[in-house]
Formats: sequence, C-alpha cells, structure tokens
Amino acid sequence: MSRQHGRRDFLMKGSCCLMALGLGCSRQEQPVSRIVALGPPEKFAPGLTALEIERIAVLRDARGIAAVSLVCTHQVCQLTVESGSNGFLCPCHGSRFTVEGAILTGPAKQPLPWFKLQLNQRGIVEADLGSVVTSEWRLQLPV
Repeated sequence: MSRQHGRRDFLMKGSCCLMALGLGCSRQEQPVSRIVALGPPEKFAPGLTALEIERIAVLRDARGIAAVSLVCTHQVCQLTVESGSNGFLCPCHGSRFTVEGAILTGPAKQPLPWFKLQLNQRGIVEADLGSVVTSEWRLQLPV
C-alpha cells in the first residue's frame, strides 16, 4: 500500500512540475536574431544573385540591395531562380513566386519573406534571418 501511495505522490508532483513548466513556456518568445555573412557589396551585380548555401537571393537595383528567402513557404523546399530572373520556382510542388516574393501559382499560400541587411564593421553585407522586412526595404550602400 505504501508503494502505491509513493507512486501516486510521485505522479501528482510530476504532473504539477510539468504544468508549471508548460505555463512558463506559454509566454510569447522574442524573435531570435540569426546573422549570416553574405559577402562584400561588390559580390552582388545588378539583378538577382542566388546564394544556395545561405538559401537567400540578393536583389541589387538602383535603390540598394535586399535579400529574399529561397525557401518555399509551402513545404520548405529550396527554390530555384527562373531563367531571366523572372522569379522563383519550387521544384517540389510547382509553386512560383515573383522577384518581389509574391505568389504567382500555388500550392504555397504565403509570400516569401525578406530579411533585413546590414554592413558589418568590415564592410561585409550581413542578413538578419530573425528580422523580416517588406519587399520594398533596401540597404543603401555607401557611394
């Protein structure tokens, strides 16, 4: 009888601990900054530059440079840049996105995220994968 009583106490105390841990996890977490070095600004010619390892495409235009995810929002497949830089194609399920990251054809339901860029102290372009910006945002490069 004392063994069952000990088991019951253990289960009750364990349940209370798990509930307390669950309550602690229910608060909203802050986004985590994940900085990825992309290279010097000269690396990025006008138009799109796909960085397959980083799974990012860098767009350089008259307004500056910007970075868009090369990960499909449908099922996390790596996108390819369509010939002529007309946008992005998912080889897994056929979703297509414009250069701005908008959906042309599904099954993806969310546009591609854009990431904030910055120049570090050595002049290297870095992407903050924890900081999403609009497709209009550009890093202005020093002249």
